[in-house]
Amino acid sequence: MIAGLGNDVITSDSGSSHIIADYGSLHYNAAGILVSAVTTDANLGGDDRVSLVQGDNVILAGDGQDRVQTGSGTDYIVGDNGEISFDDAGVVTRVATTFYEQGNHDNINAGDGLNFVLAGIGNDAIISGDNDDWIVADNGEINFVDGIARSLMGTDTVASTAGDNTITSGRGMTALLLA
Repeated sequence: MIAGLGNDVITSDSGSSHIIADYGSLHYNAAGILVSAVTTDANLGGDDRVSLVQGDNVILAGDGQDRVQTGSGTDYIVGDNGEISFDDAGVVTRVATTFYEQGNHDNINAGDGLNFVLAGIGNDAIISGDNDDWIVADNGEINFVDGIARSLMGTDTVASTAGDNTITSGRGMTALLLA
């Protein structure tokens, strides 16, 4: 789903979802498998609310003061602008923020499950539930080999694209980068 401009409310109580809350593109291969999700028009967007109860989810919230909440499952969440790439079998290869200077203060509540969260610019609040979590508090990227996270790095080069973030993590391994 691509919601576009405006203050959107997106909810789902089951299944796996692919969500771009503002502008972007979702690319699928001939077998119908998601191979990339990318935000575009980085300066256009709204204050969106995304609530997904279960499933494995791909979420790019885009510009604005967004609220993202997920339940159990494996979640790939970018609080502002970014891109998420998969191979032709649907195995994740990279999650990264883009348009480092565009975005806002976000509230991300990643529930229980394996979570990969990149908050982006702004003073963000991040809560993750129980299980393993990989969190980049500002701009950065996570790279994967065979679907396993192998590196976590910050990409902020100036202080103005970072923020004062609040992070609360549940039980489990947490790899945290305060970029």
